[in-house]
Amino acid sequence: MNAIRKRVLSKLNYIEPELLRRSVMPTVVKILQKHESVKHLTGQKRTEYLEKHHAACLAIMIGQMIGPCGEVTVCVREDEDFDCVLRSIEDGGKTVYRPFQLKQLPSHKFNQYAQIQVEIDKLKKYGTNLAVSFWINRDLTIEFQKLKFTELNIQQLWFLGGSSVGETLLHGGTIAQLKSGVCWEGILKGRKSEIRRRSFTPCQESKLIPDDSSLRKRQ
Repeated sequence: MNAIRKRVLSKLNYIEPELLRRSVMPTVVKILQKHESVKHLTGQKRTEYLEKHHAACLAIMIGQMIGPCGEVTVCVREDEDFDCVLRSIEDGGKTVYRPFQLKQLPSHKFNQYAQIQVEIDKLKKYGTNLAVSFWINRDLTIEFQKLKFTELNIQQLWFLGGSSVGETLLHGGTIAQLKSGVCWEGILKGRKSEIRRRSFTPCQESKLIPDDSSLRKRQ
């Protein structure tokens, strides 16, 4: 990331992700339940609430991966290139900015993995200064061994979604990790989260070695 880009991102207003999540959660729950009290909200306004919830959950989980010596805050702001930015102050005091595009994968009953692969392939047009996170609105277990990540230049790819018991589930990692057969899995419920790293057999032939010191499992 060049100095000009970093300076622009440094001037944005960042907030603790848990504070953001708590502030929007009551309205998000009503939106998902199609409650009468939120019927007056426009489609754009509903999207804004859902994106704030998405960004907050993503930041909380990535903060867990960075570990207790780091700090992650988030700014939700629609830009030409991104929908939110995660700012992490990591071990040693280094500040890193990660612009994210937030996307949704709507409910669909058929060809679930074919559709996910189509959405992944669309990301080939994006450059190295961007990460992408999908919110999945369906009952689906992510199996990375069925997906191909070739020709992707983005930094990271994540999938989040809500479970029937009120948990938020996260799967993903850096592109180098996913190509190498390594991913992160996380569960967020209330203020508690569990993160673990696991290996899988990649769909494509790739010998890339994961190299992202910012994604470390909390000890």
